[in-house]
Formats: sequence, structure tokens, C-alpha cells
Amino acid sequence: MREKIFEKRSENPNLDHLMSLFGNEIMAAFINGHLIIESLLVQFIEHKTGSDERLSKLNFPNKVKKCVELEYFDEKIEVFLLMINDIRNNYAHNLGYILTFDELFLLAENAGQAGIDFSDETIYLDKELSREWYGEHGIIQEIFQNTAMDLSFIMESHGGEFIFC
Repeated sequence: MREKIFEKRSENPNLDHLMSLFGNEIMAAFINGHLIIESLLVQFIEHKTGSDERLSKLNFPNKVKKCVELEYFDEKIEVFLLMINDIRNNYAHNLGYILTFDELFLLAENAGQAGIDFSDETIYLDKELSREWYGEHGIIQEIFQNTAMDLSFIMESHGGEFIFC
């Protein structure tokens, strides 16, 4: 069983905060990364079960669960992907949510434990250097880019091919 590791922490939204959401590059990068991963999950499921309009009704956690049932992923990847969804849910359901570097570093640590291949292990092994070298935007980019690549390799190992469109 997985535990929620991200506490619901936020500021009270005010007009300035609400207006800043339109230009929030960190939030946009994270939400876009989540959308890419979700589209890849759909491709995994369709590869083994065929296209089905009911698939669009599954939420992200159920898509991850289905991929585990179809033996694409193990529990470590499942936990990592569900952590991504926890952060997305914090953004979606809490207007004042602010993602911290500590949360991103914890996500990177879990990505590393899940076997996501990074060219530089500093990103998840050394918090201070990771903050200095990557920062929030860079760590988000590295997590999602490397996760998408690793998922494509998993798909190929199962005889499929990802369509990045």
C-alpha cells in the first residue's frame, strides 16, 4: 500500500496568486508532463487490449493499475507514477498549491528507485547539487523526459511502438 507523502500545503489564493497561475512555468511543465505520461499509459493498455472508448473514462491511477495488471510495470514504477498524479491532483484541486523543490527531489529519488534512467544520478542522489544544477524546472524536465523514454523502451520490449504525437 502506498502512502501519500505530499502534504496538502498551500497559500490562501489572492488575486495576484490567481493571476500568476497563467504564467506559472513550473505548474505548466508539470501538468504537461503528466498529460504525456497519461497518453503513454493509454498506449500501453491499447497495445494489449485494443482500442476501447471506455479507456478514456479510466482515471490516471486506474490506468497505472491496469498497466501493472498487464505486467508492464512493477510496484516501484507504480508508486512513482502515482506520486506524479498526487502532485497533479494538488495543482488541480488546490488553487493555492505551490510545488517545492523538496517534493520534486523526493519525486526524483522515487524515479531513481523505480529504475528511471538518468544520465546523471546527482539529480536524485544529492539534493543541494540537484537544486543548484537543475532547479525546479530542470528537474521536472529531466523526470518527465527520462520517464517517457524509459516507458518507450518498456513498450518496445513488449513488441509495441510509441507514437509521440
